[in-house]
Amino acid sequence: MRHLLLLVVTIVFIGSGASAAEITGRYVLEKVEQGFLRLDSETGAMALCTAKAGVWECDAIKDQGLDLTAELARLKADNEKLKARVAELEKGAGATKLPSDQEVDRMMDIFGKMFDRFLDFAREMDGKTKDGTSL
Repeated sequence: MRHLLLLVVTIVFIGSGASAAEITGRYVLEKVEQGFLRLDSETGAMALCTAKAGVWECDAIKDQGLDLTAELARLKADNEKLKARVAELEKGAGATKLPSDQEVDRMMDIFGKMFDRFLDFAREMDGKTKDGTSL
């Protein structure tokens, strides 16, 4: 049934003399040496239609640009790796330990001593002592 419909459509296009640019349906047929080239305007798939023993048959044309199975498999594998990594990171999220009050106090003492030394150094460079008198 499909072959008969394709044959009727082909005959109509040949009889009307319509070029591919004038056709506004889903399929665009273009006359080529071997028969007709059919382009699916929705998917971009192409097929070569030929008459074999009075029956029209359309064979799909392999287009490397449309064969995305390898790229799809690679992307799926990458996605699975990323999902596993996210799950791993989410499990370890509770492992973050905040410093205790004692550790914070110790660090504040260290920073305080460093700041005092820095001020002493700056005063020394100015030529003044801690009480503000000149050396």
